[in-house]
Amino acid sequence: MKETNPIVGTHAGLEIRLDPQTGEFYARDTQGTHWTDKTLVGLKRKIDTARRVSSRLAAQKVPAMMFLEMSRYRWDDPEDEEQDQWLQVAFRGVNAHTHAITVRVHGQKEDRTVSDPYFFRLGDPAIALVQRLAKDAREAERAKRVADQALEKALEAHAFKLKLGYGRSSTEQAAAMEEKLIDFLGKKEG
Repeated sequence: MKETNPIVGTHAGLEIRLDPQTGEFYARDTQGTHWTDKTLVGLKRKIDTARRVSSRLAAQKVPAMMFLEMSRYRWDDPEDEEQDQWLQVAFRGVNAHTHAITVRVHGQKEDRTVSDPYFFRLGDPAIALVQRLAKDAREAERAKRVADQALEKALEAHAFKLKLGYGRSSTEQAAAMEEKLIDFLGKKEG
């Protein structure tokens, strides 16, 4: 059937038209699915909801390998290091409001909400490469942490750092720090 009503816009690759007789907006996809609504915003919402349902159902049927890079999110206490996780999952959906990603881990009955996962096709040979690189990155992080701690101890033992606070008299503090620096630099090691 040839469309004669005017196109008023597009959304998600679909032409949106206005039926002048009913005053309703409508769109039709290539499979013949037809959406109508009295408002353009309402029609777009219906199209998006249908797309989400369709894509979510399709994604749930495809198993995936998920990589959760746990150490990247340990800003508060780098010593409390969780291991990266590699899990076989089925994608369950994305919460449009909170952006939370929900998956079902293979062999478990409960869904799990995760943050910033990486998804791989099950059996992808690149998984082994990424696993090795992630392991190398964790080892480098641990080595850096050890080196940083050694550097900090060496600086505390062998160097002097000027530390000015926010006191009542910045001139007084500066003078005190300068005196401490001169005392430190004038000492002879022995």
